[in-house]
Amino acid sequence: MVRPKDAKINALSRLIDAGIIGCTLVALVSVMQLDWLPVYSWLLLIAIVLFSFFTESSRTYKSWRDISISGEIFAVGSNWAAIVAIFLAIQYFLQPVDLYNREVVMYWFVLTPIELISWHSIMRMVLRLFRDTGLSSQKVAIYGATELGVGLEKRIQSMSWAGYNFVGFFDDRRTNGNRRFISDQNLIKGGSQDLINQAKEGGIDVIFITLPLAAEARIKSLLNDLSDTTVSAYMMLDLFSFDLLNASWLDIQGMPAVSIFESPHTGLDNITKRALFR
Repeated sequence: MVRPKDAKINALSRLIDAGIIGCTLVALVSVMQLDWLPVYSWLLLIAIVLFSFFTESSRTYKSWRDISISGEIFAVGSNWAAIVAIFLAIQYFLQPVDLYNREVVMYWFVLTPIELISWHSIMRMVLRLFRDTGLSSQKVAIYGATELGVGLEKRIQSMSWAGYNFVGFFDDRRTNGNRRFISDQNLIKGGSQDLINQAKEGGIDVIFITLPLAAEARIKSLLNDLSDTTVSAYMMLDLFSFDLLNASWLDIQGMPAVSIFESPHTGLDNITKRALFR
């Protein structure tokens, strides 16, 4: 079964975010020497549920290698801003002024995003410190000098925050003709045996396989030889020839599928459409 990368870390992040939201409101009520009213419990519950919904919808909890710190901060801030907008709209239309202390709620609105952004930033700085000292940096190699491999290499080089150190390409295919997409042979560090040897010596931490699916025999042979190493191997599927701008993953009893074409009116979108045009 295919599972999300860093699922446990993301679950911990969700738990800490919910704890920050709750502890901030509890601390404010205590500091301002107010009685804890039932409405505060409802506000807290609604805020945590909405924050979880918005962060899941915007895919905020990604692996820290997949998103920049500015992108993560913007996502966290915008998600909380949406919650504040909803509460302010409720306040404007229903005006429940006698149900809670407005001052403590306004402080809560302001302090919570500061704390959320601060903890996400601190975590990123700690991870960056580990990366700069070599504790979390990873030496990356690409097996397959293909167009897909070149595109992947450009993305890796642009992700300075991820701690990826690109080693080079490895490919067993002949150099003449057009089977290799890369013409600069200096970028080719060797074949599969060189890749295996470096992996066994600890010179490579992560391998991305970008060969076409037609090379199934070579891929299986490489994976079999890498099975007794500590390297992490990932298979890159050549789906970029399709329009995947709005693609999504579907899990069918542990078997992943990616949408190439999908109706815009499925799931919640379908319910919304029917409600609006009924």
